[in-house]
Amino acid sequence: MNNEKYLPSGHLKKRFCIFTSAGDNNNIAKLMEDKESRNWDLVVAFYGNSEIAYRNIAEKSDFTFIIKGAKFQNLKSIVVSQPAILSGYDYIWVVDDDIEFTLGNASILFDVASFFDFDVSQPAFSSNGKISHEITRMVEKEKLVARIVNFIEVTCPLFKAEALFDFLNIYDGKMAGWGVDWWFCNYLGSNKKAKFAIFDKIVVKNMHDSEKTPDGKREISQYMSDNDRIMQWEILKNNFHYKEFDHTVFFELSLP
Repeated sequence: MNNEKYLPSGHLKKRFCIFTSAGDNNNIAKLMEDKESRNWDLVVAFYGNSEIAYRNIAEKSDFTFIIKGAKFQNLKSIVVSQPAILSGYDYIWVVDDDIEFTLGNASILFDVASFFDFDVSQPAFSSNGKISHEITRMVEKEKLVARIVNFIEVTCPLFKAEALFDFLNIYDGKMAGWGVDWWFCNYLGSNKKAKFAIFDKIVVKNMHDSEKTPDGKREISQYMSDNDRIMQWEILKNNFHYKEFDHTVFFELSLP
């Protein structure tokens, strides 16, 4: 058996993959489509404590492993320890476990990103959810398909696999969330080439922190405080002379 083509479950890999880290209060069911029609596999790093939550995820996913950590930390870990799991995919969507589609779905997202051959992209964010960077908010124009931009947020970046593995080769596996987007945008040259895009015809809701857990506290804060995560980025930014440049839309892709 060619390990690159098969998951540990024994089934043949699809062309695309969703990777997420999921806790006890995950929203993975909102991502799911009919297994027979979707064009992607679901790989989950479970960092929660509930056995029931783990079993529910394992039933829905194509591969689940248990590990404590943030999304990119766990992604780095599996690429190092079990590289065959994520090898062989064309695109990998590294998504938070609480994203909810309001327009479109994951299969369309993968198809559009691969058609245009983007290095890194993302769906636009609905105004009903959390907006951390204004450039990510959905733009309502009838014929607008995508905006070619210089910034993609860490919440749910969709990577061409070769771009993701290129970044993971230099990502240290320590930084958790805050600043990871600036890191891969700087490293992969988002401000220098038109290979990054936000899709305005594919929209997700990024849950407000108050909607994520019963007490309104983010689960990631159990593993590293916001202050510590901010400090990590500030140190890295200074060491590598990275920039937090102004967000820019280079041009728009529209239907005729």
